Amino acid sequence: MVVCSMFYFFLQVSVEETNKRKSFINYIKRKLKCIIK
Repeated sequence: MVVCSMFYFFLQVSVEETNKRKSFINYIKRKLKCIIK
């Protein structure tokens, strides 16, 4: 849970910096994987 939250936060920051659709899609995919695990 902790690692997942940290990774989630890291991706959130990355998406905010890039602001690209691909990055946003990857963000959602990672988020879904995080929820599943």
